[in-house]
This record gives sequence, C-alpha cells and structure tokens, in this order.
Amino acid sequence: MPSLWSTVFPNPDGDSKVEVGMGVCYVGGTERSVTMQEEEIKQHLMSSSPEFRRLVEEHHQFEGKLQELQAHHFLSEKDLIAEATLKKKKLQLKDEMNTLIQNFRNELSHQHS
Repeated sequence: MPSLWSTVFPNPDGDSKVEVGMGVCYVGGTERSVTMQEEEIKQHLMSSSPEFRRLVEEHHQFEGKLQELQAHHFLSEKDLIAEATLKKKKLQLKDEMNTLIQNFRNELSHQHS
C-alpha cells in the first residue's frame, strides 16, 4: 500500500495482521475506511515535518509572551499594540499549520482515490 506511513498490528482474531495506513485499514486483506482524527494528523506532522514543528513552537512562544503581557494589571498603549501584534502572529501561524494539515489530508485522499 503506497502511503506516507503505516503500522502493522497483530490481529487478535487470527493469524492475519492489521495494517493501518493513512486513511485505510487493511484487515486480513480486506480494506476498511479509517479516518485520521485531527490530533493524529497533528502528531504525525509533529514527528515528520520540521516546518510544522517550527510553526507549533513559534505559536507556543507567542502564546507565552501573550500570557506574560496579559498578566499585567494595566496595559500601556505600547503593550496593547504588542498584544494585537502577538495575536495576529499567532493567527498567521495557525493558518499556516491548518494549511499543512489540509495539504496532508489532500495527499491522503489522492492516495486512496
């Protein structure tokens, strides 16, 4: 099966094995549809895509800076601008991560169509 990854598990019901690949599960030679959940896709991209990892790390850094800023009881005009800038950067990174997730889903659908 041509896919980006697959995992083979022993089948508890018999001698055959269960191979789980992206989007399809083969049980004893029979194909069954399997949908990867959002978290599974993110985990896969975290382990396989340096670009996705970089985006996630930057997103976390911006989140930390934003939390630090919001911990202040009073935000100056400069702080308010920094807050808005951090929020925009986080959204941009989130959009880029979602694009990679969507591209990954598209690859899966093309592999099995």
